[in-house]
Amino acid sequence: MKFFKQFSMSFLAVAATAASAATSQPFVATTANVTLDTSYLTANGYTVSAVGSSTYTAATGVLTDPVQAVNLAVSPGPVTIDFSDTSGMAIKKGLTTVKLTNFTYDVATNSLFGDISAGLLLNLSNQSLLTANTVFGNFGGIIGGQELTSVTSSSTSRVLGLAASDFVLSDAFNTFLTDNGVDPAAMAFVATMVKSVNIGAVPEPSTYVLMGLGLVGIAATARRKMAA
Repeated sequence: MKFFKQFSMSFLAVAATAASAATSQPFVATTANVTLDTSYLTANGYTVSAVGSSTYTAATGVLTDPVQAVNLAVSPGPVTIDFSDTSGMAIKKGLTTVKLTNFTYDVATNSLFGDISAGLLLNLSNQSLLTANTVFGNFGGIIGGQELTSVTSSSTSRVLGLAASDFVLSDAFNTFLTDNGVDPAAMAFVATMVKSVNIGAVPEPSTYVLMGLGLVGIAATARRKMAA
């Protein structure tokens, strides 16, 4: 496959810049569901399996990955969601297997980071991979929750919700590949096969609107009763 040949000839090991220090926020234990495009996988001869404490259901194309930390660099500010370091998925085609593990989702850039390894030929650490064009959710639940881009530090455990989809290769990854003489199209399959990343039960934006209208209606009713 062209992608693996290009990487093999280009470099042996590359490490991305380490993330800055952040404050861990208590949260209600949860997992992320990464939904893959099973039709694309089958049509292109890819097989997927779980790595570490993740699980993978081939029938639905859903990979579950435990969330181990929610970090905050500034308060208020965007959170970074850290998944299990040793967990993720292995993608196999022919005799070659590529492992994607140690995922992190950075709300500030709506980007998914991770480690990529293919034996001794490839070792990328904390590499920006994908950017989601559609994102919504909050930290703290539907009522009283804070936007993921503007979370205030707290000692109270909160419910985490995130729905991200419409992924493309991140600008940083495109630049990285181009700078190393690799055609970004060789990695396009990663963005194509990932349909969505969901954490917790996140209502559609329209649900928030309807809930807001409902609360307004309740408040208006209460005022009328008080005035009567």
